[in-house]
Amino acid sequence: MAELGEELSRHRLRFGVLALLLAATAVGALCLSVIHNWVAAVALVPVGLVGWQVVTRGRDLLVVYRDGFTLRHWGKVSACRWGEIRSADVRMGMDRRLRLHAVTTTRRGEQIAFGRFMGGLDALYRAHQTRGGRDAPLEYTPGGDGIGALLATYHVPRSRGDLTILLLPGFLLLIAVFLVCAAVGVPDRDPKDIAISLGCVTAALAFGALLLWVVRGDRDDELRIHEDGFAYRHKQSVQECRWDEIADFQHHRRGGLASVMKLDGTWISLSASLPEVQQLVLPRVRRLPRP
Repeated sequence: MAELGEELSRHRLRFGVLALLLAATAVGALCLSVIHNWVAAVALVPVGLVGWQVVTRGRDLLVVYRDGFTLRHWGKVSACRWGEIRSADVRMGMDRRLRLHAVTTTRRGEQIAFGRFMGGLDALYRAHQTRGGRDAPLEYTPGGDGIGALLATYHVPRSRGDLTILLLPGFLLLIAVFLVCAAVGVPDRDPKDIAISLGCVTAALAFGALLLWVVRGDRDDELRIHEDGFAYRHKQSVQECRWDEIADFQHHRRGGLASVMKLDGTWISLSASLPEVQQLVLPRVRRLPRP
């Protein structure tokens, strides 16, 4: 649309994620069919959820422009300029990227919601924050004078307790290996049984790798407490925040502090594995009135 300026990107439903979910469901149902066919049938319930997403959101199209965006859903095109956004539902994904899941406009409170597996929601959030790339995102460097002198530095503790989470995939892997041995050890081997057992091994290994990535994804995070604020390092990114810059915050489902938002709208995600976040940052946040 000409009134929204230059087109920046186009996005549709993330069919790759749905295909991966379908494949994982199929492998899981195949493994459970060894126990009973009814158990395998219950495991296929996510297939219905994926089908519902494809039916309801399969033809959605999100187009991000310099001055706003459009969403085509069920043949209806909704357009919104950046200045028309009254409030936004911003959520943080497992990859620590912020995504815009829904917006409420100034036009009589109209709400534009995006599908759960819609692609480009992180690009939409960045475009909204930078007004289509006109405003460069703020860059932060560690240990600046703006947050005062450094008082203490904390890292994620190395805990063997995290590895207990791998007990479940490890148990599943033992069962899968037992199935492989049982299928290969009999004189009249059935190729179908061997294929099922090998699929179970693959599923257990993939499940274990996923859990390990989730558990140890923040192992190198660092929290620096300064006189007038804090600095947080995740991977190669360092963000600084003064105590008086904190405008909003979010909790984990377990009740701990998950992230804080600065006055400029920048969100800083904090690791749940750092106890000092709850001990040193959370008390400061609790003094703030919720918007």
